Amino acid sequence: MAQAIADDQQQRFELTRAPLLRFVLVRESASRHYLLFTSHHILLDGWSSPILLQELFALYRNGADAQALPRVTPYRDYMRWLTSRDAAAARSAWRDAFAGFEEPSRIAPATTSPAVPDTLRIDLPDALVQSLTRLTRGLGVTLNTVVQAAWG
Repeated sequence: MAQAIADDQQQRFELTRAPLLRFVLVRESASRHYLLFTSHHILLDGWSSPILLQELFALYRNGADAQALPRVTPYRDYMRWLTSRDAAAARSAWRDAFAGFEEPSRIAPATTSPAVPDTLRIDLPDALVQSLTRLTRGLGVTLNTVVQAAWG
């Protein structure tokens, strides 16, 4: 499994070609398999990834019967809801959120060479994790959103 993960990490996504996700089935033995799922962060976030995986496993449990999946809300319904929102209030909220920012901040210079992923593991103290969890719930965002915002 470790080799499959290492091999998968070396594969880059080409943003101009579908799909932006990969599934690799790794056979450990005749009765044990692992499913390695990788997606580009532009495709799925902290909310949509669990939904996709829940639906995938629901299909698996129900013999690929799509009737087992929840009804999909049509995109036009979402657009209708979105256009019903108060645009002025949204602009005001974003203006307030970014108040004080005068120019873009860049943590690292732009590069044209493809980056090879590496791993850096940092264990956060439990108290910090709990504080971050409360923060994300209060803001109605995912932890990934907070990390991405902190990153720049």
